[in-house]
Amino acid sequence: MKYKVTFLLVAFLGAVIDILTKYWAWSAIPDGGSISVISGVLALRKTTNTGIIFGAFQGFGDIFLIVSIAAVPIIVAVFLSAKKGSWLFTISLGLILSGAFGNMFDRIFEKGVRDFIDFYIIRWPVFNLADSFICIGASLLFIYLFFIEREEKSSESGSGGCCAITQGQAQSGKETPLNYSDKETFPKGS
Repeated sequence: MKYKVTFLLVAFLGAVIDILTKYWAWSAIPDGGSISVISGVLALRKTTNTGIIFGAFQGFGDIFLIVSIAAVPIIVAVFLSAKKGSWLFTISLGLILSGAFGNMFDRIFEKGVRDFIDFYIIRWPVFNLADSFICIGASLLFIYLFFIEREEKSSESGSGGCCAITQGQAQSGKETPLNYSDKETFPKGS
């Protein structure tokens, strides 16, 4: 239950923060202008993206709207189908859901995704917090799936090496590498 609450809380708060920052940006940044936050590094500039990441595939807004709408229940289903809880898995999918919802909201009500964060350090397309949440969530999910979960699976499937003891060994009274010979270690019939 605590994982579900955390998942929903991260998704809800992320989506609300994204939508509110877009609302603020659209009211504070002049049309065609920008606000310098850190000179030569970061500015706020309004732009609407009807395509996908990096402005690719402009003009396919209806298709991306359908994909956005489908993504939300798919992310929820992936989370709910998880066999066991993990904080990293929960937070990563919550962040991805918050970003997907924030950008879906824009596609429905604004006919395109509102972007406003413009970094100059490396030439990067203008983006928004939803994009950041998706990227951070995807990175955390990658770490979880390819490092943490893989390690957990390999330790669960391992034989236990020299220190393993079976129920039969304990009940038979035979000595094991760790000298487990107490028949009471495993109750009979279990």
